Amino acid sequence: MDIGKATLKDVIERLHSFPEMAVFAHESGKRTLEAYFGTQRLGLFEAKIIAELQATPAQFDSFQTNNTKREGMASGQWKYTMAEADVKIANDLRVQRLIYMPVINYEPEIVVARFGEPAERAASLQAGIDYWFYPGKGLAILMNTDGKEILYYTNQHDYAAMKQGLLETKPYNDK
Repeated sequence: MDIGKATLKDVIERLHSFPEMAVFAHESGKRTLEAYFGTQRLGLFEAKIIAELQATPAQFDSFQTNNTKREGMASGQWKYTMAEADVKIANDLRVQRLIYMPVINYEPEIVVARFGEPAERAASLQAGIDYWFYPGKGLAILMNTDGKEILYYTNQHDYAAMKQGLLETKPYNDK
């Protein structure tokens, strides 16, 4: 799947699954549009899949205004569940980032065997969590000593922004 060119519709067709759709808004003003697919089987592995979509400020405003439910999250964000009419609009939006949360814990040796040594390792803002960066693969991996790893995929154009965002924010809580 070509992240940055693939649409939400492409991901739905690939996974044969319909996501829960929501806008997440942080007090800083940062917003993300997420399609949460829940646990999916990919080959031999199971993982929770989230597709972050590219949306314009006007689309974010509209999706938030039309929301069917607003709830506060532990991360300090507000979650706005999208209306059905807006979900149809989102089908044509491009995937900016794909987040893969394996059901099983990946040990560092397994990650290195699968992806090789990272180009860079960096500590996160949270103890026990490091990020491993693979810019040539469009991949960043959250390595968690006390929990499960999270894999973030994006295209080359958006990689630097993804890396900066990961290093500046708290990681996703397992949904």
